[in-house]
Amino acid sequence: MKLKYTLGAMALSIAAMGASGASAATLDFLGDAKLKGKGAFYDATTVRVDLGCSLGCEGLDSSAVSDFSAPLALPLESTATGFVGGYSDLFVTDNSGDASELAFVNAVTGGGFLSGTKTDTGGVSVASFLSNALYILFKIGSEPNVTIVKNTGGAGNLFTFTQVGGGAGFSHYTEFGTAGGGGGGGGVGEVPVPAAFPLLLGGLGALGLLRRRKAKKA
Repeated sequence: MKLKYTLGAMALSIAAMGASGASAATLDFLGDAKLKGKGAFYDATTVRVDLGCSLGCEGLDSSAVSDFSAPLALPLESTATGFVGGYSDLFVTDNSGDASELAFVNAVTGGGFLSGTKTDTGGVSVASFLSNALYILFKIGSEPNVTIVKNTGGAGNLFTFTQVGGGAGFSHYTEFGTAGGGGGGGGVGEVPVPAAFPLLLGGLGALGLLRRRKAKKA
């Protein structure tokens, strides 16, 4: 388990204060690395971005810890462990474009998304935008450079991005799904229907008919 300098405790405190409804939250995007040459390293605790969420959000956690050896134990897709409060770990991906990012989102969320809505920001250091999406992938400068944020606040959530460390700034974000509504919105998602659902409807219908017949007999 990675120690994130009491961020977990802070997240619990914020959650407790906002237990009666959606509440603002802040995530630190964590992770810095030098991947080539001598002195290669991965530091899991370096803060590179502050992200504010007006209605609440959670970040993607990685089990990777700081590593100054070779080869490096980097935060790859396989190290994703779920969504947490207080921070969002940055991951290393192959920079092959939208298809790679879509595969990454589907792998860590199990969403089965077919597409997403991408918005380029042009490497800025500060940006704000409203989103109704359930998941938002952020791409920033140097690796590790990709993370996913889960919108826990619902529609009209205001996200405010502020770069803290160095790098090329905020490259783009891609929205997937609709908060509180499964697929659609920022992307088209698969919303599976449980196999027993049609049987349940049939059973309810049969009960209704029985009650109606009993009422007529009475």
